[in-house]
Amino acid sequence: MNGAAATVGGESIVLLPNGNILIGAGSVASLYAPNGSLVTSFGVNGQTPGFAFNGAGGFVVSTNSTGVTRIISAGSIVTSPNLMFTHSVSGFLLVSYNTDGTIDNSFGNHGGVATPFPGNILAHAFALALQRNGDIVAVGQTALTDVDAVPGPSDFALVRYSPNGRVDTTFGNGGFVSTPFGTSEAFANTVLIQIDGKIVAVGNSNSGTTLARYLAN
Repeated sequence: MNGAAATVGGESIVLLPNGNILIGAGSVASLYAPNGSLVTSFGVNGQTPGFAFNGAGGFVVSTNSTGVTRIISAGSIVTSPNLMFTHSVSGFLLVSYNTDGTIDNSFGNHGGVATPFPGNILAHAFALALQRNGDIVAVGQTALTDVDAVPGPSDFALVRYSPNGRVDTTFGNGGFVSTPFGTSEAFANTVLIQIDGKIVAVGNSNSGTTLARYLAN
């Protein structure tokens, strides 16, 4: 790094079908070959172009019989000021990349979609899963207050998106689901889709490891 030193913590990792390794750290994803060398043809010198958001919560890779078709990352973003609070409103942020690491402009709004959680001031996306029809389920955390600044109760949060990055309003309550666990500060950081389509979200609350299962709708 030209004489400079920095420490960047990886937040997610995906092994691709061809053996390459995708690592997310902050708002950047980097691609490595099986031997650990950076794949410089990916994105800009091996990294996805900067897309201002707070953390890469997770990645999901869409594949077909020929290999990877696109890469979608999840995080959070400050979406707007809120005059009722001293903090701004944060929302889920999904960004889609082509297989070469460039922004997929066909997804959402020029490659990304920012989604505040209705009625809440905070929402972070931590993980993603793809349903069989290509719909994207994002899970994370939502709260009425900024629990990042002052600890307080928060809920499991789920949002479902169509393959083109639009909120699927047929899911849950207008596309959104929140699940409280009493007064716990709860969050979901893993999501799996069962063979029967049911959605399993796993995370933590004040009680420890916490799991919730949802119907496909």
